[in-house]
Amino acid sequence: MVGPGAFCSRDRELSDLRRAAENAERIFVYAERRPGKTSLIKRVLDDLPKEKYLTVYMDLWPTDGPTSFVTTVARAFA
Repeated sequence: MVGPGAFCSRDRELSDLRRAAENAERIFVYAERRPGKTSLIKRVLDDLPKEKYLTVYMDLWPTDGPTSFVTTVARAFA
């Protein structure tokens, strides 16, 4: 994950993700590899007030079927 200084010109994306989280909206984040999608999402999750939100991050990319999907989700919530 990258530090806060690495988010040059990402204010709109941060704002959109935060608004989606606060309004319980679904949002799809996509881009080519390596532009910082994971770091952007984790920053928004880390910035949400802990007394109001319980956040869970999981990477579903490596799942290849129902069993690995369930295992990944269970580990994220554990």
